[in-house]
Amino acid sequence: MVLTEAGRRWTEEAFPSWPFFDRDQRDELHRPYRKFEKTEETKLAFAVFIQTFFGTSRRQKAMFGNHLHAALREEIVRRCTEDGGLLPDGTRPKSIKDVLNIITSDHMKELYKTDKSVPSNKMVRWVKGITFEDSISWVESSIEDWFDKNGMLVVLGSGLSTKTRRNSLVRIAVKKGTTTVKDRLKVVEEKAFGWTLVLDQQVHRYAKQGSKENATYIKRMTDPNYDIVLLDPSLVPTSRKKYPAFWVKRRVIDASMDVEAMVVGTVNAAVSEGWSLQQLVNVVETKYELAFTPENSPIQAEDIPIHAPRRTEVSIPVSPTEDLTAAITNADCGLSLQAKMSNIFVRAHLY
Repeated sequence: MVLTEAGRRWTEEAFPSWPFFDRDQRDELHRPYRKFEKTEETKLAFAVFIQTFFGTSRRQKAMFGNHLHAALREEIVRRCTEDGGLLPDGTRPKSIKDVLNIITSDHMKELYKTDKSVPSNKMVRWVKGITFEDSISWVESSIEDWFDKNGMLVVLGSGLSTKTRRNSLVRIAVKKGTTTVKDRLKVVEEKAFGWTLVLDQQVHRYAKQGSKENATYIKRMTDPNYDIVLLDPSLVPTSRKKYPAFWVKRRVIDASMDVEAMVVGTVNAAVSEGWSLQQLVNVVETKYELAFTPENSPIQAEDIPIHAPRRTEVSIPVSPTEDLTAAITNADCGLSLQAKMSNIFVRAHLY
């Protein structure tokens, strides 16, 4: 490994800051001191040290992403368990998949028919509200743990305002660490209940008459594809506690959706964000009701449920080192056909 010219300039300027980050460069009173003299070798070592956390390579993104995902899984399972969530066989959840199975169980489906608020509150408490401003201590702990594991002494700042602003690293981690799981929940939620809870659109029940917000409220109240649920005020953002009403929207399937565009878009995200193959499989399986079966991966065919009795089988060969986007885009696999999502079965395999 060698430094580029830009890297040489950066390490030359930033080298004096190394002791302030490095846990091993502290004296007996915990004060930073310069342990290494500036040489070509130590400048390279400093660059490697910083790259461990701040690096932008696919491998480094994946390592940090896996660390965040583990913390997210632990937090979601903890919330579900503390709330008394049990699988149909009476056992406690051990994974995010278990929690999603509890949310979409037959018991929850029956509750949803009579009172949408009960399952909706559980979804918010366990998953959807996990990134609200008063629910992100698990993210902050995860980031600080990541620093600590890599030998760094870093304490996160609180941001400009503890109520509405976040540390920029927390904001990045929240987006990177939770988007995939929330997408999965949205899909299984729509499939199980036929509706999805919309948290980013306020119910303007008391908006001024004649205003745009009032017009939207009146229109949706007469639209059979919208309904309203009231959530527990303790679960919602501060600005919504006074009137914790949220829209739920009926699932509408567009039979003309371009399957190729959807799948390739997801693979692009997987490549750019450094997802593992298993993360990609989970998203494709749930988001588009397509089934990926990587034959030489930890996920086997019997582990992937088949949701529809009739499928069009498509094979996408993917080399372990090949760019997944290019493999899917270049494969002559019929993904460009226009078809209902539930009638497509995509089989990906390693060769």
